[in-house]
Amino acid sequence: MTKPLLRTLAVVAAPLLVGGVTGGCVHVKSDPVEVKPIEINVNVRIQIDRELDDFFKNIDAQDATIQTQDE
Repeated sequence: MTKPLLRTLAVVAAPLLVGGVTGGCVHVKSDPVEVKPIEINVNVRIQIDRELDDFFKNIDAQDATIQTQDE
């Protein structure tokens, strides 16, 4: 056989032999995955919406009283 052919055969055969010998010895243990519930807090957003509604309600009330006084 020629040297390049032997080199190619060695490159291909070596990983196969190593994988065949050690492939049966590999054991992977995986623990069960724990899925925890996610807590979402929306109170801040609702509180800001309420405060903005109250703020604009006061402005709208002032606007209505100004228009009724001018008429």
